[in-house]
Amino acid sequence: MNQRVLQAYANNQIETGVASARPVELVVMVYDRIFELLKQAESALLAGQTIEPFISKALELTNVGLQSCLNPTDGGEIAKNLTKLYDWANRQILLGKLNRDPQPWTDVRRVLLPLLEAWRDIAQAHDRGGRHRARAGQDAAGVQGGDERAGRGLRGGP
Repeated sequence: MNQRVLQAYANNQIETGVASARPVELVVMVYDRIFELLKQAESALLAGQTIEPFISKALELTNVGLQSCLNPTDGGEIAKNLTKLYDWANRQILLGKLNRDPQPWTDVRRVLLPLLEAWRDIAQAHDRGGRHRARAGQDAAGVQGGDERAGRGLRGGP
């Protein structure tokens, strides 16, 4: 198969996954994609290629996929802290772009990794039939989404 056909198939698989994903799975997908984009930006920078599409998409996902879903009214301190964290991540992403230095992107991945792992744990607990464990995790994270409406920090997921 040629590369274009493979890419079309991959895009279709991603779209199908997004359409059928639960809110907690969407959060994991957004984090995964941000990490992937920052790694791609670093590779492009080191190869002397353009980084703009990777950086723009990473910023969009941080703002639209994560930050805009926070509910500061119901999410309390957790939503406020996540807002600060996502603001910091955006600044670091831009700093790396402006200075043409991948270190801030590495820092973003390092700091956000524990959150990604926590979201994966919540999703896996849900998959194992641990709906009550997943709900408890979402409550602790100040998250709300989909049919669970478990927590208080996200509006319906990204």
